Amino acid sequence: MFALIMISTGILEYGWIFNGISHALPLYKILCCPLAYYLGKMFPKPVTLPKTVLNIMAVISLIITILSPLLKMPVMTNFIRILLLSIVIHSMKDGFQQNANSFFKRLLYAIGGIMSILAVDIPDILFLLIGITALIGLQGYDIKILMSDQEEYEDYFDVKIYRTNGYHQSFGITHGKSQGGYSAVILFHTLCYYCYIHISLIAILSTFDSFHTFSGNEILLFVFGILAIFFSPLFFRVDNTVTPIFYIGNIIVFSILIIMSFLEVNSVFVTLYLLSVMGKGMDCTITKKSMRTNKFDETSMNISQNIGYILGIVTAVIISMTFADTAQTIMLILGAISIVLSMLCMLLTELKQRIFRVFE
Repeated sequence: MFALIMISTGILEYGWIFNGISHALPLYKILCCPLAYYLGKMFPKPVTLPKTVLNIMAVISLIITILSPLLKMPVMTNFIRILLLSIVIHSMKDGFQQNANSFFKRLLYAIGGIMSILAVDIPDILFLLIGITALIGLQGYDIKILMSDQEEYEDYFDVKIYRTNGYHQSFGITHGKSQGGYSAVILFHTLCYYCYIHISLIAILSTFDSFHTFSGNEILLFVFGILAIFFSPLFFRVDNTVTPIFYIGNIIVFSILIIMSFLEVNSVFVTLYLLSVMGKGMDCTITKKSMRTNKFDETSMNISQNIGYILGIVTAVIISMTFADTAQTIMLILGAISIVLSMLCMLLTELKQRIFRVFE
């Protein structure tokens, strides 16, 4: 069940970007789909909902999907479905991933991201499958599909359903901590990437002459992008050089974003984009730095990241509505400013720690 949930997250985040481009929707309407997905990440932290409410949300998403051929305003119905399913899936995800390592989680997310291209042709089927997955997961059932133990080949699977702990929460709000300044560092670091990562992806994919589920160029580019995000944390896991990597990496990303802001979408732009998104993996250097100073709080770190996600995409939606022709350039510059603010917050945090050590 955990695997299905993680794959669903990748599909929900990217699938309706592809779908929107294929229908030539305005930029701000396409960006509303990842916005709906990331609004759902505000659950279960900082906001926790009861299981009954989540069940109702999952059922509503299924009803909307069944009635979708009769409903007008497809952008609005997609936004509502993505939001509802994102809330449900993120609310129960933690309960299923306790024993899963980060590499496995990123792999499943990458698989979902690659599969999201199917949303061009079969969006309602994907919504239906994700909705069913959400409902089953909420009841606390984990589906195991096992091959037959018989020696001779059998053309069937033995499907068994096991009971797990399920989801048992009530309404509540969790308040984050400053973590000695690291919450601000991770917030601006996350804000940087989510200012431009979706809007630039849309600009790149929109340049293709044809856009269809299995057209090779789009798939190849998107797979490279997903793998860049997937493997990026591995490049920054050097225990003894956390601080230099943070600053050097961010200076490189800042330079790349400034260069991209002067370029049209071409092969150089695409290459720089793929290099820049790898910098997202530097968030592990912030985590390690906070751990070394005993300031790390996982809940607060996640809440700060979620706020960064939403602020970045909300800004992108507003800018794309107001300055449609120059939105991408503006968001790249805002991303560069955010990365500078992240470095300044890190400098101030380190300075504050040194001052306190002097007076201890």
